[in-house]
Amino acid sequence: MLRATQFYDLLLTGAQKLAKWPVIPVPLGFRVQPIDPDEVAARLVELALGQALGRVPDMGGPLVSSFAELVRAYLEAKHRRRRVVHAWMPATGPIRAGAAPGP
Repeated sequence: MLRATQFYDLLLTGAQKLAKWPVIPVPLGFRVQPIDPDEVAARLVELALGQALGRVPDMGGPLVSSFAELVRAYLEAKHRRRRVVHAWMPATGPIRAGAAPGP
């Protein structure tokens, strides 16, 4: 079993949708470590062709940042001016506590 962090395209889709709002709420303390899906796919092929290993180490991208930072970077790249605010959101507690996979 291989757990991987968020894919870049998932975060991009989220940022694109949020950029339509005049004020963008993001979960407080929501950290992300995006990874390219091709890297995960290559690792899965490698694992499938090898012997059974059970659960293998988690896989994540090289950059750890907040979701707010990524949304702000997207807005800057698209020359969009929006206010990004931290907001409490239900069910994000376990993620803030480290429940999301990371290497």
